Amino acid sequence: KYAVARMNAELEQGVGKQAYKDYTQALNKWLIPYFGGTDIAKLDLAAVTRFDAWRTAQSGKVPAQSTVNNRIPTSLFANLRQINRCFFA
Repeated sequence: KYAVARMNAELEQGVGKQAYKDYTQALNKWLIPYFGGTDIAKLDLAAVTRFDAWRTAQSGKVPAQSTVNNRIPTSLFANLRQINRCFFA
C-alpha cells in the first residue's frame, strides 16, 4: 500500500510515470487482495498460476488475450520487482 500511495503522490505532483496508473489499479484490484503481505521474493510460477485462477474466478470471465499478454503472468514478476526497487530500495 505504501507503493500505491507513493505512486499516486508522484502522479498528483506531475512527476509519476503514466504506467503508475496501471500499476496502482492492478495492485488495488487484484494483487493486494490476493497476495496481501506475501514477500515478493517468494512468488514463483505456481503462486502466479494460482493467482491467475483466482482472478479468473473473481472476474467471472477468462481475460482477453491482450490482458494476458500485457499484464499477467509474464509482466507480473517484472512489475512487482520494479515497484519494489523503486519504492522500497
